[in-house]
Amino acid sequence: MHSTKTLTLFPTILLRSTVRQGASQRTQLLETLDRVRRETPNSPPPQWSCPVYSTLESDASLQRLEEVAVVADQVVSEAKVLAAKMSVTASYSDKLAVTQTWLTVLSRGQSVDVHTQSNSLYTALYFPEAPADGACLTLHNAANERGMSLPVRRETPLNQEYFVCRPRVDELLVFESHIAQSFMVHESDCRQLCLTFTLAAR
Repeated sequence: MHSTKTLTLFPTILLRSTVRQGASQRTQLLETLDRVRRETPNSPPPQWSCPVYSTLESDASLQRLEEVAVVADQVVSEAKVLAAKMSVTASYSDKLAVTQTWLTVLSRGQSVDVHTQSNSLYTALYFPEAPADGACLTLHNAANERGMSLPVRRETPLNQEYFVCRPRVDELLVFESHIAQSFMVHESDCRQLCLTFTLAAR
């Protein structure tokens, strides 16, 4: 008798959570990020077409700052949750640590080109400020990036070309670093702040 089995292979996982912090911690963090923007030169990667403010090239070690380190600790905890869901061995996931952290600030009319984080296992995005009409984040299907898009009758998480979400204040997203990301045009008069963390085993 003929039988066909359907297996779901090679999925990816996105963790969405909220960073919990007191009002004073939040105020101190925002003051620190304002100081970073005043004192750190703007340095987006040269391949980005929009002159969005970023410290990626000038200072990608913001996790050394006390207020950012508090968030980094939560990032590591969430990354270990993701590792556990992927059945990564504890001896490996226990070595996960933040390797880089940088700030990106989106103002009206700005966007961020498609990019990935190389030389890391996981990427985390934290949004200390995110207006209700702010720029949407897009995560790109890796198969689509290789020109393998197919017509479908109904879009599902298994076949969609993109995952689009509008970040919320204090939201934390964690995913595998090979997943490409971008930000659509920011159409709010209020800025959108994003701290990007990369993680690897040390």
